[in-house]
Amino acid sequence: MSTSTSFSTTTKRSASPTWEIPHPRLRERRFALVPLLEIDPELTDPWETPLADSLDEAEGDVELLEPF
Repeated sequence: MSTSTSFSTTTKRSASPTWEIPHPRLRERRFALVPLLEIDPELTDPWETPLADSLDEAEGDVELLEPF
Protein backbone atom coordinates (compact mmCIF):
# COMPACT_ATOMS: atom_id res chain seq x y z
CA MET A 1 0.00 0.00 0.00
CA SER A 2 1.40 3.37 -1.02
CA THR A 3 1.05 6.44 1.15
CA SER A 4 2.36 8.86 -1.46
CA THR A 5 0.32 11.55 -3.14
CA SER A 6 -0.14 11.57 -6.88
CA PHE A 7 -1.14 14.35 -9.27
CA SER A 8 -4.13 12.25 -10.22
CA THR A 9 -6.19 9.38 -8.92
CA THR A 10 -5.81 7.73 -12.33
CA THR A 11 -2.84 6.96 -14.52
CA LYS A 12 -4.24 9.05 -17.36
CA ARG A 13 -2.58 12.11 -18.81
CA SER A 14 -4.45 15.06 -20.25
CA ALA A 15 -3.40 16.68 -23.47
CA SER A 16 -4.57 19.07 -26.12
CA PRO A 17 -2.78 20.73 -29.05
CA THR A 18 -1.64 23.52 -26.70
CA TRP A 19 -1.01 21.87 -23.30
CA GLU A 20 -0.19 18.59 -21.58
CA ILE A 21 -0.70 17.63 -17.91
CA PRO A 22 1.58 16.82 -16.21
CA HIS A 23 4.01 19.06 -18.10
CA PRO A 24 6.30 16.79 -20.16
CA ARG A 25 9.46 18.46 -18.79
CA LEU A 26 8.34 18.93 -15.18
CA ARG A 27 11.09 16.60 -13.95
CA GLU A 28 13.76 18.75 -15.65
CA ARG A 29 12.75 22.00 -13.93
CA ARG A 30 13.87 22.61 -10.37
CA PHE A 31 11.70 25.76 -10.08
CA ALA A 32 8.64 23.52 -10.50
CA LEU A 33 9.82 20.54 -8.45
CA VAL A 34 11.01 22.34 -5.32
CA PRO A 35 7.69 24.02 -4.42
CA LEU A 36 5.76 20.81 -5.10
CA LEU A 37 8.12 18.78 -2.93
CA GLU A 38 7.97 21.36 -0.14
CA ILE A 39 4.22 20.79 -0.02
CA ASP A 40 4.54 17.00 -0.18
CA PRO A 41 8.00 15.34 -0.23
CA GLU A 42 6.35 12.02 -1.18
CA LEU A 43 4.63 13.41 -4.30
CA THR A 44 4.54 11.11 -7.31
CA ASP A 45 3.55 11.46 -10.93
CA PRO A 46 0.41 9.66 -12.19
CA TRP A 47 2.49 6.50 -12.73
CA GLU A 48 3.64 6.46 -9.07
CA THR A 49 7.23 7.56 -9.81
CA PRO A 50 8.48 9.84 -6.99
CA LEU A 51 9.20 13.38 -8.19
CA ALA A 52 12.02 13.64 -5.64
CA ASP A 53 13.96 11.12 -7.76
CA SER A 54 14.43 13.84 -10.41
CA LEU A 55 15.50 16.70 -8.15
CA ASP A 56 19.27 16.14 -8.31
CA GLU A 57 19.31 16.22 -12.13
CA ALA A 58 16.78 19.04 -12.58
CA GLU A 59 18.07 22.28 -14.10
CA GLY A 60 18.16 25.65 -12.40
CA ASP A 61 18.64 27.04 -8.93
CA VAL A 62 15.90 27.75 -6.44
CA GLU A 63 16.29 29.82 -3.30
CA LEU A 64 13.68 30.46 -0.67
CA LEU A 65 13.36 34.23 -0.43
CA GLU A 66 11.64 34.23 2.93
CA PRO A 67 11.25 31.37 5.37
CA PHE A 68 7.69 30.34 6.02
